[in-house]
Amino acid sequence: MKITDVSVDNRTSIFILVAIITLIGLSAYSSLPRESSPDISIPLVIVSTPYFGVSPEDIESLITQPIEKEINAIAEVKKITSASYEGYSLIQVEFESGYDIDEALQKVREKVDKAESELPEDVEKPSILEINFSEFPIMTYNISGPFGLVKLKDIADDIKDEIENINGVLEVKVAGGLEREVKIDVDLNKLLHYNIRFDDIIAAIQDENRTIPGGSIDLSTSSFLVRVPGEFSNPYLIEDLVVRMNEGRPVYVKDVANVVYGFKDRTSYARINQVESVSLNISKRVGANIINIADEVKDVIAKYQEELPDDINFSLTVDQSKDIKQSVKNLENNIFSGLVLVLLVLLFFLGLRNAFFVAIAIPLSMLISFAILSALGYTLNFIVLFSLILALGMLVDNAIVIIENIYKFLEEGVTLIEAAKKGAAEVAWPITTSTLTTVLAFFPMLFWPGVVGDFMKYLPITVIITLSSSLFVALVINPVFASKYMKLEHPGIDKPETLLQKIVSPLNKLTHFFVDTMLPKTLAVYEKFLVSAIGNERNKDQKINKRNWMGLLGTFLLILLIVAGANIPQIPNVVVFIVSVILGVGLLYLFTNSRLKVISSTVLLLIMIILVYREFDHGVEFFPSIEPPRVYINIESPTGTNIDMSNKIAKMMEKKLLPYADVEIKEFLTNVGSSNNPFDGGTSTPNKSVITVQYIDYEERTRSSLETTEEIRKALLDIPGAEIEIAKEEAGPPVGAPINIEIIGDDFEVLGSLAEDVRKKIEDLPGVVDLKDDYDAGRPEVRVDINRERASLFHANTTIIANAVRTAINGIEASKYRINEDEYDITVRLKEDQRNNVEALKNLRISYQDKKGQVRSIPLSSVAEVETSTGPGAIRRKDLKRMVTITGNVTEGSNANDVLNTVKAELAGYQLPPDYKIEYTGQNEEQKKAEEFLSNAFMIAFLSIFLVMVIQFNSLSQPLIIMAAVSISLIGVFIGLITFAMPFGIIMTGIGIISLAGVVVNNNIVLIDYINILRKRGLSAREAAIRAGLRRFRPVTLTAITTILGLIPLTFGFGFDLYSFSFESGGTDAAFWRSMGVAVIFGLMFGTVLTLIIVPVIYAAISDMPAALKASFKRK
Repeated sequence: MKITDVSVDNRTSIFILVAIITLIGLSAYSSLPRESSPDISIPLVIVSTPYFGVSPEDIESLITQPIEKEINAIAEVKKITSASYEGYSLIQVEFESGYDIDEALQKVREKVDKAESELPEDVEKPSILEINFSEFPIMTYNISGPFGLVKLKDIADDIKDEIENINGVLEVKVAGGLEREVKIDVDLNKLLHYNIRFDDIIAAIQDENRTIPGGSIDLSTSSFLVRVPGEFSNPYLIEDLVVRMNEGRPVYVKDVANVVYGFKDRTSYARINQVESVSLNISKRVGANIINIADEVKDVIAKYQEELPDDINFSLTVDQSKDIKQSVKNLENNIFSGLVLVLLVLLFFLGLRNAFFVAIAIPLSMLISFAILSALGYTLNFIVLFSLILALGMLVDNAIVIIENIYKFLEEGVTLIEAAKKGAAEVAWPITTSTLTTVLAFFPMLFWPGVVGDFMKYLPITVIITLSSSLFVALVINPVFASKYMKLEHPGIDKPETLLQKIVSPLNKLTHFFVDTMLPKTLAVYEKFLVSAIGNERNKDQKINKRNWMGLLGTFLLILLIVAGANIPQIPNVVVFIVSVILGVGLLYLFTNSRLKVISSTVLLLIMIILVYREFDHGVEFFPSIEPPRVYINIESPTGTNIDMSNKIAKMMEKKLLPYADVEIKEFLTNVGSSNNPFDGGTSTPNKSVITVQYIDYEERTRSSLETTEEIRKALLDIPGAEIEIAKEEAGPPVGAPINIEIIGDDFEVLGSLAEDVRKKIEDLPGVVDLKDDYDAGRPEVRVDINRERASLFHANTTIIANAVRTAINGIEASKYRINEDEYDITVRLKEDQRNNVEALKNLRISYQDKKGQVRSIPLSSVAEVETSTGPGAIRRKDLKRMVTITGNVTEGSNANDVLNTVKAELAGYQLPPDYKIEYTGQNEEQKKAEEFLSNAFMIAFLSIFLVMVIQFNSLSQPLIIMAAVSISLIGVFIGLITFAMPFGIIMTGIGIISLAGVVVNNNIVLIDYINILRKRGLSAREAAIRAGLRRFRPVTLTAITTILGLIPLTFGFGFDLYSFSFESGGTDAAFWRSMGVAVIFGLMFGTVLTLIIVPVIYAAISDMPAALKASFKRK
């Protein structure tokens, strides 16, 4: 090939190129940002619109629907969900993953602006904010100690400011602690006595707490600034402010209110292992290097630890950088272990020198890949690292074929330079085609849509880059090294002379044993078996035996019988299998042609293996379930539950966790008044809490964290007053709950009753846990129903009355009290015993100025009725339709798809009212999308590979032989899944099969290409098939073995730890990737046998077919 010839002729340039690749690759690897999972950008825009005093139904029709209709016109919108509360509309707009968040925000803003013309005139302006799932906390520090929450909060605020200056940090949120506030607690009776309004107190504070510049004065040669300082230096100065003059006497703030420099009402609690704490939640920017950020954050914390008293404790509860470092370490160890295994095999079969020539393909290909990945701006996440492991065994495939072929030419007496050129040229097109077919197997996955595609896209990208790099190395670099340093090895003849030769002499003898002793014996056995399978040379005039015709017909009928029997529920699979085996063995004795016997038995074996897999029925899974490093206990009490009650419930949960502390749980962090749901960003959540349970490290666990999670779930079931959901930290992308049932209809109360009924029907089904729905029946409230007619008689209106009530109960920020750079609210409202008393609310006097400018004061009871009731709940919608959602999880050890199918079967006959329907979404919806995409991707890859092979061979039959070999290699896949009792993974097993197809096609292309070369030299089909099998036996088996050995460490979780120089086993990475690894390993084991046995047999059979048919149907 010309590129190889040019490279061999310019060896010095290539050696310099290798040095450049090494330097650039190492630099790229060290600078690649590290992260555990790929950054998945799911742009979410929230539109919140207040419209006080309006019912949910009116909010829905007046606010939510007009905005929804406009937003729905945006083409890139994936989903619109909304909730219409009393006086509040919340719309969540989710765009397709990967869409630019700024553009999404701009498009939503334009549509909301357009919709504003249709909204009521007195509605508040809609607020639009963005949320990105990839910008959630990567680290959580908890600060505790015997210094009080105020001091801890001050420390947290100081640390927050410093951490936010770190490059790559998006924001730091502080949770827990106490926040200072200047409270002006007004006495309602004294207000009435002095005839003073809230507005008078607020205005007095605002007018006095000011520092106003007065300009400047020029005196002689100097210029002096004039400043009137009025800001409060002490909060208690407010007591002496004059509110107004009353009959010539001043009325002070202290006459009508108490001034307290205290703390705001608590809206959250934070505890670490039941100890009050303050939490720092640190988020990174998209694409930032987590490890670098984490290291800098830890440096900041370490600095504060040195400066602060020893009693202040910093606990790191969540640290993704640790997970990433462990994941990178595990995968690097797996790469090293796989590399060593690959090198050992190469050493045994090729010798030390040739093994080195092949082995250089691995680091060089990876270094080129790192440089390209860095240039593309990708991160080094665990998907990329696994892709490198998947490609590890494939990297040497091309190099093996090239080096082995060059060595063959060298053995034939050709000069070293010519051997390098001719050896590479003979197999250049086959390995280029085989690499292209593998690339085409992965290429359709580049277009995988949605969140799963964003998560998995790094696999095809990395594999394609790495395989393309390996082809470059094989055609350009490997021949150059071979042309310079390759020589014929004679371990039994050449005596070692130098020290190096003496050191490697034992290795050469070992190679000699494998290559010159074991390999010939293996080839002799293989040749005998292959000759027996292919049979004797066929005479041109020999007709097809009637028994062979009957055998083919019998095979076809048996396949139909097996398929029919397997689909009849009344017939057990075992019966179908036993009958199939008996009939299948009988059919084999019917054939007289050995080739047809081998082909028929292989097809029947595939069908029977599928029957066996069906009998064991390990189910289907979307993503693998792994042992979680941590779980999140989400606690939700009924709407209206206050923060104190939520705190009591959380404390009850904490007591239940104590038996597991220090044994299986490292620590648990409680956040009361917060939620993990990003959709709660626009609303207060005093009824929700989250307990983050951090398990001890994987190596220290005595049992699976999945078992511990299930025990914790059972222990928390008997706690009343809240719904509990235990969410595991998953390794895959966010795909929704395993059970996600949406009931869609028009009447929201009917939807609520249907949801309750459905929950009762499925809550006791096996495997169903954490069942809940989002129907909001409403919350308790004190209603102030204004009599507009009476109010108008007093020249008052709803706004005046509502604002007065709001100021009295909720308070209003009058000004800010500043200390250095810190500032605290000065809040005016009724004192606590009056604002938390319904009777006191009824006696509230509404003071205001009427249209004539006169100050009026009227009791609230004269213009409104005050009563307690249950307020209307939220009306939820999805894609412009009313909806209630029921969600649930499955117990550990249960297959999510099986549980969901049980739920579907239970609800199959459920009678819904007209125009109401049930849809199954969440994980089920994403799984269906993935199934559909992978099916299409496999078909596109199949056809693309087929087209390339047709172009390569200029034949239809030969590509069909290879495609048949790919299909039959599924025998190994199913045997592997049966052996390890694994479910069929939609994602992992599916991608494994696609990967397997690429490798099997590679080996077959190299084999059939050589058969064609031998046919051109005049050999018969039978002789060419046998000789090609023998010639390609070593490269085909080597490529299979290297791919298998490269995957074994990660698939089965054992290998050598480079950092501790010890052997290790297990790990969550192995559990996640095992399904894919088993599919490739077992599929390739059987696929290799197929390549070396079945493919030559099929080739010989097809080659003889035209003559056989012609002889059989020739007229006498």
